[in-house]
Parts: sequence; C-alpha cells; structure tokens
Amino acid sequence: MPTSPLRIAGNLAILRRLLAAGADPTVRNRASETPLAVAIAGGHREAVQVLLEAGSARGVFGEQHAMP
Repeated sequence: MPTSPLRIAGNLAILRRLLAAGADPTVRNRASETPLAVAIAGGHREAVQVLLEAGSARGVFGEQHAMP
C-alpha cells in the first residue's frame, strides 16, 4: 500500500494544495488508515472538514482504529 502525502493532514495549506492538485482523499496508508482517520485521531478539526468537503468517506478507519 502506498503512503499518501495527505498523511500530513495537520498542515492545512499543504493539505489544500495536494487536494487541489488531485490527491485522492481516500487512499489508505500501510496501517490501512485514511487521511480522514489520521486527522480525526490527531484532533485536526479543520483538516477533517477539508477532507470531508473533498469527498473523504465518513466513518472510514483502519484496522488499528476498528471498533469491536
């Protein structure tokens, strides 16, 4: 699995540039996490909003964040 540059979701300027350039907001990293899951876990509220507006799926978490 590729690691997405969107993993740096805490930096809004870079996040917006990557999305504007066509980065896929649903790509999973090696831990099967989406950029949205990483932003939520890191408490990056503005990044969460940007990712949702860009089409990132709600409720999509990787194996490490799975609910029992």
